[in-house]
Amino acid sequence: MHFHPNWRAAGSYPQRSFAIFVNSVGASAVRRVRTLFVLVGYRGDVNRALSQLRRKFADKEYDFLAQTYPEIWTKRQNYIKAIGDRVIKYIFGETATNFCRSQHLPCAADNAGETRRNNTLCKLSHQNLACHRARPGMLVFVVHPAVFEQTFQRFGRAALLVNYDAASLDDVGSLVSFIHSKSPHIESVRIFLANLRNSVLAPRIPKRNFQDAVNQCIARDAQSDLGCFAEVMNSYHVTLYDSSFQNPRRKETRGAYVFDDRIRFQRDRLHRTAQIGNESRRDVFHLINAFHLYGFAVEPGFHFDVMSVGGDRLNRIFQDILTGQSSSPGDKHVNVSPCDRLL
Repeated sequence: MHFHPNWRAAGSYPQRSFAIFVNSVGASAVRRVRTLFVLVGYRGDVNRALSQLRRKFADKEYDFLAQTYPEIWTKRQNYIKAIGDRVIKYIFGETATNFCRSQHLPCAADNAGETRRNNTLCKLSHQNLACHRARPGMLVFVVHPAVFEQTFQRFGRAALLVNYDAASLDDVGSLVSFIHSKSPHIESVRIFLANLRNSVLAPRIPKRNFQDAVNQCIARDAQSDLGCFAEVMNSYHVTLYDSSFQNPRRKETRGAYVFDDRIRFQRDRLHRTAQIGNESRRDVFHLINAFHLYGFAVEPGFHFDVMSVGGDRLNRIFQDILTGQSSSPGDKHVNVSPCDRLL
């Protein structure tokens, strides 16, 4: 068995703990992270803060990433994307855009000797994939107020965002107390999203092509007080869901979310492909958004059917967040993913 004691995740930050296992592709060292905290917008020596945070939370499956906020103004314009790139490298490694297995499948490392029969043979050896077992279960951004709006515009539906007002991370004790105070709320959000019923899809409503387009501030309101996250989401479901709506093409399919007086967003089935690849990785934001729902790790593929009440022309333009491609006002039907891709 070969163990790499100096293994490092993207961002050159050493990992706190490993689970050692041997599988069909040989021995590996795998981190186990329940929550990845990303510290955004802070000046000073962030590496020192990261080291202290890992020691303080050594008894928990937490890990931390950070990048110093630039003092030079011209370097700040790419800062949020640089944060996203660091997150991608941590989760996906240098080149991957997907994982070795789906969430419903067991890990090959836990099924030694039965991998072929149970269809859990690890695929990491021959495909460009990231290890699902090493994937953080929650992604939480701890954000300085000065960059909160920039961060929210890019990650407002992907990561779980919390405001922490400190010029630097020199006072690690205060940050530790802050994280302790937020942890119960973060866990309640995780539980809510992990048990999200198919009939309550307000958390999945696209941000740009629905929330921003008609000023329904679902993402902002739900994260303004994490203790009320589930309540806010359920409230938006009650407000926006039209249970009497009937799909004009499939009469047996009922219920949809109200975009305006004419247009409805109706849940549709998962697809085997979710249009994720190198273009998503280069964009940075889309790859994170596709695999996370308010920080909770999800599998992409779900989408909404967008149609008018009478089945006629939408007379509305929707835009793909990755390619910039727009739908036509004459379209009678558009597929939109929760992360704002046109399918």
